[in-house]
Formats: sequence, C-alpha cells, structure tokens
Amino acid sequence: MNEERVEKSLESLAQSIPVNQKLKRSLYQKYLFKTYRKFGSLIVAGLLLLVLVPTLLWESPSVKAADLKIGQYLVLANLEPGTPHGVSDYHGVVYIPYPGEGIIKKEGDVQKTIYAGAVNWVKVSPSGQQLVFSEEGSLKVLELSSNRVTSLLTGDEKVLYLQPSWKMEDSLFYTRQELSPGEVTSTIYALNLETMESQEITAGSFPSYLKENNSLVYEFEEQIVLRDMQSGIETIMEQGNQPQASPDGRYIAYTKYSIERKELQKNIEQEVILQDVWIASVSDFKDKNKITDNFVLKTIDEQAWLASLEPSAEVQILSLSGRYSYFYPSWSDDSKGLYFGRRDFQESQIPLAPQLIRVDFVNQPLAAQATVEQYLQAIINGNDDYATSLARQPFLEEKLKQQRLSSYQVIDTGKEKNREYIDVQLSWEKEDGLLKNEILRFYLSKDEGHYWIEEAI
Repeated sequence: MNEERVEKSLESLAQSIPVNQKLKRSLYQKYLFKTYRKFGSLIVAGLLLLVLVPTLLWESPSVKAADLKIGQYLVLANLEPGTPHGVSDYHGVVYIPYPGEGIIKKEGDVQKTIYAGAVNWVKVSPSGQQLVFSEEGSLKVLELSSNRVTSLLTGDEKVLYLQPSWKMEDSLFYTRQELSPGEVTSTIYALNLETMESQEITAGSFPSYLKENNSLVYEFEEQIVLRDMQSGIETIMEQGNQPQASPDGRYIAYTKYSIERKELQKNIEQEVILQDVWIASVSDFKDKNKITDNFVLKTIDEQAWLASLEPSAEVQILSLSGRYSYFYPSWSDDSKGLYFGRRDFQESQIPLAPQLIRVDFVNQPLAAQATVEQYLQAIINGNDDYATSLARQPFLEEKLKQQRLSSYQVIDTGKEKNREYIDVQLSWEKEDGLLKNEILRFYLSKDEGHYWIEEAI
C-alpha cells in the first residue's frame, strides 16, 4: 500500500468512527504525530494572498484574547498531500518544513530550500540566527549564517525526539517519545546546548516557553497545562491540543474539539464533533477566542441512516465531523499573526490538498464595508470557515452550487431602517464559462462592536 493510500485510509478512519470519539481523536492525533515516517515529496503548488486590511492596529498592551479580530486571512501555500508541520516565523521570513523535502525559507514571494531532509518541525531561535528541527525522530540545529548543521539527539525505532522549542538562545525544550507495542509515552525535557545535559521536566508533549513569567505550556492527555518552572506548580488551562505560546507571553494558541449531542429518537442520537483553532490569555484562562469557524460536513443522509437501523436496546449514534481539520498553530515572532495547517474534507471524506494558513490580528473591529469585502474574498478563495464567521447564515450557498464567484465591486453604502447596507456588484462564472453580473444588497447589524452580515437580497 503506497503512502498516499495509507494517508487517505487513516484520515477516512479518523473522520468516520461512529461511536468511540476519544479513540477517534486519539487516532487522528497519532496520525498527525507519525507523519515523520512518511517521506514523500511535498511541493508548494500555489500562493494565494488576500490583501484585505493593510494597516494592523496593535496599540494596547493589554488586549483581551476575546477582543482580537482577524484583519487578514491568508492562504500562504497550497500543498500536495502530506501534513504541513510546525512552521516558524522571524521578521516576516517563514521557515516551512516539508517531510521528505527539507526546510523551505519563504521571504515574500521568494522561496528556496535551505536544508534537504525528512524534516517535520522547525523553530527559529530568539535571535533569528539558528533553527532547531526534528528530522526522522532526531534533533538538529542549523546555523543560518554558515548553513552548518549540528546533531543534538539521535532517535531510533524505539525513541524519538520531537517538537523542539527554544527557551533561550542556548537552551531548548523537546518531547522524548518512547514507542513500545500498544503504547506511546511522551515526556518533556530541557536541553542545555552548552553542556548538552538534558533534564526531565514532566509528562506531556508540545512544550512552549513563556519567558516573561518563566512558565511552560504543554499538552497532556488532551489538556492544556501551564507549569511554573520555578515552583513546579501545574495548572490545567483548558481542554485542547498542540499549544503554542505567543512570543510576547500573552496568549496561548491551540486546537480544540467541541462535541454536541442530541436525541433523534429513543436510543438513537446524533453527535457532532468540530475542531477549531483557539486563543486564550495566559493571565485569564476564561478569556478565549475561537479563531476558526468550522461547520458540519454531512456525508451521511440522516433519514437513510435512520431507516437502516435495527431495533436495539443500546444507544446508536450518528457521528458527524467538521469540514475542516486544523493542526500545529504557530505564532509570528511579533505575536500579531498565527500560522496553522488546514485540511478540507469536502469531497466524500477524501481530503483536498492541505493548506498553510496565516491570520493577522487587529484589536479594532472591522467596518461594515470591510466585513462584506472580507466575506466575499473568503468565498472566492474557498475559505468558507472564515466566511461563516462573518455572516449569520450562508447566504450564497445555493448560488455557489451552480456557479463560481469570480469578482466583486462595492458600488454603494448607506443606512436603511437603522441598518447599514453595502451594495455590491457580483460577477459569477457559470459552468459554461459565461459571466453573469448581479447586484446584491448586504444588510449588517452590530453586536458587541462586531459587524455581522444579516441578510443579502
């Protein structure tokens, strides 16, 4: 069985297990962890940039996580099948690891391979002069000025060294993963690069250091944990996975599953599991913000499923998952942007090419016109999760089944019965290639300082 078939089989399994959702999430996480075993070539297939809000407003030093708004939503790269792993950013230069290809340095529109190898995780040092990365379960450091590579820890079939992150320029954290039949054990260590001495810290994975308060955030048993490095006191922040601290020490980004269940009939239930990217404040764990807006991908006809059931005394569950899966959030070095991977399961649970996403934050709400423009731009570029976060309902869903939105132009703005409206001329490309223009009026309401698209007629 080749790598692509294995990948599709694993992802299909992770999307379709009907009852045991803890196992389902566990399988999916293990699938993500083990992609270092796949060394197939990954090629950047495209670059889509949405230049929507050129000026970022980042004035207050105490902005709540809940108050952060998305100013830009960028599809930084389309990728061939394979998982984009932990990327790293320094002054706008992005270092992207590709298992089987190496590390790509992306600066604006220019990109080049600066290291060839089966790399799946990379982090740039606080000075921007070094990269620490994981390659086939081993840790290495690359000096950017000389391209000199130093091997730190070498893994084997039973022990892997993963997810390195910097503490200081001369020290870092990493996950030591031990593999045994039927069990995987993950432990976080600190490594002094001068003495090459390792110190065991705690059980867990995905370590990320907060310099300002000398704390470590990490994942343990699907919980986000904050550890005071001086006292050793650990506090559970939130349910979630793959946490990463912002360089300014104010926020934690992570992925999280939400589960909703409802009764359809006696002993028959429907369960919806959605994964999204979240941000929480380090100073107040209750201050949270859901950055993405995943939605249900209905691959099973509910009525047909109900008709197929045999009477049972046990509860039978119809399990539905989201259209998207998200993984490996990573901050820009100025803490104003966030990178993460996104997979789209739109076509019969067979994933489309994964994408590397970047969002930039503002602490001021979008104006009414900017809200409509971002909504339409997101639809044009297939960012339906972002589009749904700006509208009360999917207004253009039926139109999109028969045609593609190719462009738009705002032609008027105003107020009508105390509601703001934006008139937009839309250009649709039909299946026969012909263009059709129409004018829609988008009505918006304002709730807690945030504009929502309420209606489009």
